[in-house]
Formats: sequence, C-alpha cells, structure tokens
Amino acid sequence: MAEDNIVEEETTQKEMDAISNELDGEKKELLDKNGKILLTIIIIALASYGGWWAYNEFVKIPAEIAAKEQLWWPENMMHFKEDYTAAIEGDSIGLYDGFEYIMDDIEGTDAEQIAKFDLGISYLNNGKYEEARTALEGVDFGDEMVSTVAKGAIGDCYMQEGDITNAIVYYYRAIDNSPNSFTCPLYLKKCALAHEALDQWEKAIANYERIKNEFPESDEALSADKYIVKAKANNTSS
Repeated sequence: MAEDNIVEEETTQKEMDAISNELDGEKKELLDKNGKILLTIIIIALASYGGWWAYNEFVKIPAEIAAKEQLWWPENMMHFKEDYTAAIEGDSIGLYDGFEYIMDDIEGTDAEQIAKFDLGISYLNNGKYEEARTALEGVDFGDEMVSTVAKGAIGDCYMQEGDITNAIVYYYRAIDNSPNSFTCPLYLKKCALAHEALDQWEKAIANYERIKNEFPESDEALSADKYIVKAKANNTSS
C-alpha cells in the first residue's frame, strides 16, 4: 500500500509538473504573441509618425506657405485699397490672381478658408449678394469670430436683397454663435432694425434692451435708449 501511495504521489507530481510546464509554455506563447503585437504597434506608430512628419514637413507646410503668399496681393487690395474687384479678379496685367482664381491652387489648406471668407466679403461689398452668400456659406472656420462675421454678412446680403426674414435668421445665428461684446451688440442692432422694417416693434425693443443691459460699454449701447423710445412710440400693439 505504501508503495502504491508513493507511485500515485510520483504520478501526481509528474502530472502537476506537466501541467505547470504546459501553462508556462502557454504563458510564454502569450508573452511572445503580446510582444509581437506590441512590436507591430510600435512599428506602425513610428511609421505613421514618420509619415505624418514627412507629410507636414515636405507637403503641408510648403503648401500653406505658398497659399498664404498667393493670398497676399488680393488681401492687400481688399483690406488696404478697398478695391474689391481687383481682390476678386486680380489685376489687369496678370501680376497677381484674385480670390476667384486661386481657390483651386490652395484647396485643402488653411488659407482656403480665409480666401472663401475674403471672397464672400469682397462680393458683398461689390453688390454681388448671391455670390457672396455662396462663398460665405462654405466657410468652415475654427475661429469663432470669423464664423460669426460670416453668418452676419450673409444676413447683410439678404437685407440688401430685401429678404428681411432671412436676414433676421442669419443675424440671430451670428448673435448665438458668439455672444461677445464686439459682434453681438452689432448684430443685435442690425436684427432690431430688420424687425423694425417688418413692424415687429416688440422684438426690436427686446434686442435694443439686450444691448443696453448686456453690453453697456459697446458703441451700440450709446444710442440704445433713443431706439427704444422710437420703437415704443411706433409699437401700436402695446
């Protein structure tokens, strides 16, 4: 019996050793597999970083520089000369291209969004309201101020065309997009004047009062009381 127990214990120990060896082998296999996976991830990450770095260094950055260089002339004509036709179309002797003609060249760059915005504002100042709206609606800017002005400028386009209802829609979009002390009182006033044009005096009063209460330091607040008095005098519904 004792010999049998010894044999059983030896067998059990051998089985345990075999199981342990098997588990160690599985662990090693898993570690090897995990190591290979990790190595693959590292290689992919390094390759991706290298590709990203190379793309930025040799493609994106030079493209952005070239695009901004192309923008310089039409922006100069727009902002400093206020020659919106030259900004849109370029000069008559071919010295530089206008915003209309450089869009394809700078597509996909950050400068493209700047050019769309500038083109829209130039169209607006040249009385080409439909073209201005098309350009400005395509502006997808991360800059909150620029996107706000783009929405407000679309409102200006509609206002110039006599579509007061749509003008109001875009003025409110501009107001809601960035309630800052620079653009918000400006578009609140424009919106209030648009409401006046539709005899919507209560809405006009609400906008003037918002200017007065929320933006008392703004230029628009200086004349808010006068506009409120005028609007109340014309408000026959009260």
